[in-house]
Amino acid sequence: MIRLILYASMTFLTAFAGVTWASRGFPMRISGPEIVAPLQPTVTATFGDQSARDYERKMWEAEHTSRSDKDPRLDAITPMRCRHATRP
Repeated sequence: MIRLILYASMTFLTAFAGVTWASRGFPMRISGPEIVAPLQPTVTATFGDQSARDYERKMWEAEHTSRSDKDPRLDAITPMRCRHATRP
């Protein structure tokens, strides 16, 4: 009989502690230095202002300057330039 009361009280206390812990969002207190620093915002979202237009212009220029002009004389020079640019 005493064993039954002991097991029942242990079960009740464990369930009570678990429900209380869960209702608080499972907090875990660690007594030591904080390893993880608070996050800092790294993205600057800009929609439609001057920096967004500048970025679009830069991407447009990069796309259009990387294309060939379909000029065979200039297309022959480009691989030669690449070879000379990569020499030590």
